[in-house]
Amino acid sequence: MKEFNQELVGKRLTLKLLEPSFDMAQTIFKTIEESREHLLPWLDWASLEFTKTPEDSFIFLYKTASERKEGTKFDYGIFLDGKTYLGNIGVFDVDEKKRTAEIGYWLKKSATRKGYMTEAVKLIENEFFKEDGLQRFQICCDVNNIASAQVAKKCGYQLEGRLRKITYSPVLKRHRDCFLFSKLKEDWEK
Repeated sequence: MKEFNQELVGKRLTLKLLEPSFDMAQTIFKTIEESREHLLPWLDWASLEFTKTPEDSFIFLYKTASERKEGTKFDYGIFLDGKTYLGNIGVFDVDEKKRTAEIGYWLKKSATRKGYMTEAVKLIENEFFKEDGLQRFQICCDVNNIASAQVAKKCGYQLEGRLRKITYSPVLKRHRDCFLFSKLKEDWEK
């Protein structure tokens, strides 16, 4: 897999590949703390069981940097005007042979409903469809996560179906159904 740009620059946002640093870990942790209740229904890692301290965020950054070297995951911080941290967007489950991957994302509560995630997804698509030759992206989200599903729809992803009880939430202590959306390179090219 090729080397990806450290920064992807859009109209309002800059996506930056995250490197392990304690400053960034503190920023991520503070953002999670501010939006924990907003994130928790959808993202188990936002619970105090998994993200208790800035050190937990540092471990995430270190692991992500390691996975990037392996070519299996690319995690970008989302920054407004290149400065204010809003959340993350990641490309994971990268399959180099099939040329497929999945996108996952989150924003702090105060940054939602402003079109930031739609812009971030489009920046990711430009990097991976155009520059890397990826053939398919998918987005999988909880069926009750209307905001996440709306981002996929706004970005032109097609609903492929409902995956029944596809994930288990140790925090909620129940299985979740998820919607599966996909976008092909030819859809992106249109």
